[in-house]
Amino acid sequence: MGLTSCSSGKGNDAHNSANYQKLKDFYEQAEKYGPADIKSLENGRYRFYGEMQGARLV
Repeated sequence: MGLTSCSSGKGNDAHNSANYQKLKDFYEQAEKYGPADIKSLENGRYRFYGEMQGARLV
């Protein structure tokens, strides 16, 4: 997920905040789109696939 572990101590507040935000975004999107499929992309990003729905007839 692009999150790195960091040593505890002073000066890591921004790093921890960035990791927290990435993790929060990941979980929010996973909840929104469901656990149908999550694919890790080469650039470190993720693609979420929701449940497939059939075509709607008008």
